[in-house]
Amino acid sequence: MPVAAQSRTVDFPRQGVVCDLTNRRCFNSEGVSVPLTREFFGSYGERELVPTLSGNRRPTQFTLSDGKACDVRRQACWDDGQGGKNVSRSLSTQLFGNRGAWANNGSGSSGWGNNNNWQQPEQATSSCELRQGNRRLFEGNCLLNRRESSNGVAYNVELADGQRYSFYNRQGRLVLQDSSGLWPVQISNRNGDVNFRWADLQLVTSDRRWTNQAPQGGSSDFNPTGNFLQDLINTMFR
Repeated sequence: MPVAAQSRTVDFPRQGVVCDLTNRRCFNSEGVSVPLTREFFGSYGERELVPTLSGNRRPTQFTLSDGKACDVRRQACWDDGQGGKNVSRSLSTQLFGNRGAWANNGSGSSGWGNNNNWQQPEQATSSCELRQGNRRLFEGNCLLNRRESSNGVAYNVELADGQRYSFYNRQGRLVLQDSSGLWPVQISNRNGDVNFRWADLQLVTSDRRWTNQAPQGGSSDFNPTGNFLQDLINTMFR
């Protein structure tokens, strides 16, 4: 059953989805979503949203018309806007579920402490390069992690410039989901340089933990299934 509207301007149409009725756009745990906006506001809402995203990174932070704000990297929302101190538990739960970083009681190495100060989880830093054809879009540090999301477990690569790419294991195949849809992902491994390819993009992550893993090689290793994919996920995404 749909979740009841939470205010006059914000609606929770189903678990994992938040729609801003004033601005006519919808969000999930990855941020603003074109498919969800089209689903709940029709083609008019989609036409309004798409130009704002064209050529730009999808924002990792957003503010709703009722003043609440969310950060998809920190997996939390606030009642008092960006940089606020009052965690919105209802909105955070709706978007990120009970396993979001906001829900940790601070007993571990990450999450919200007793005074609601958020700390970035301790994770291994890798090196990443993002290319579109022959054009280099990014080169530098990145974080690899796994997170619960409304679409299942997301295997995220977070670049130091704020971009994030989320992969999912769909029946033994790796796919990437972004605002434009679902893309099949090809993978190859060359001595710890794991190459993810989808659409016209390729993302190379260098991680010493994966250096001695098999198989090695080029295009013949693309579209791996079974143990290869599970070993890669278990090793690289923590």
